[in-house]
Amino acid sequence: MRIVPLAALALLLGAWIPVSFAADDHGGHAAAPKEEKPVAKLSESLSGKTFSFNANVTFDEPVVLAKGRGSQSIGSQHAIVYLNADHSARVRRWNEVDGKYEAVDVGSWTIDDEQHTLCVVAPWPHLKRDRFCMQLRVSGPVVAGHGANVRALIVGDMRPGNPDSL
Repeated sequence: MRIVPLAALALLLGAWIPVSFAADDHGGHAAAPKEEKPVAKLSESLSGKTFSFNANVTFDEPVVLAKGRGSQSIGSQHAIVYLNADHSARVRRWNEVDGKYEAVDVGSWTIDDEQHTLCVVAPWPHLKRDRFCMQLRVSGPVVAGHGANVRALIVGDMRPGNPDSL
């Protein structure tokens, strides 16, 4: 017979609960449509900016290092790239062996806005190719993504103009 006092207590508490805590049937209110955020086009976001990045790379075949240093199957590619509005590019790669930046190379860049893929066409001797494509996600000045023709994880940033005088 303990159920009866508990049921009575539940009824009393239920009557005491303020209306603001009661379930709302929304009274026929139409749900507010979710605000669609405009999707930025990479071609507009990257044009005329300096893109610096580090890509952690897995090589298809081991890369032979300098004499006496063996070879590696994983590595990194760090570079600074100025993406000119006319789709020309200026590329400065970091040389891990020498511990300094190499001379600036001239190249070009293309973008696939639907796939969010940026391709920088320039010599990439460390990657053993002349085209480095990456799928990017841009969030403010921060860039992240992965390689599209090289297995890589990419992290970097964007700055307006050509602050590194490439």
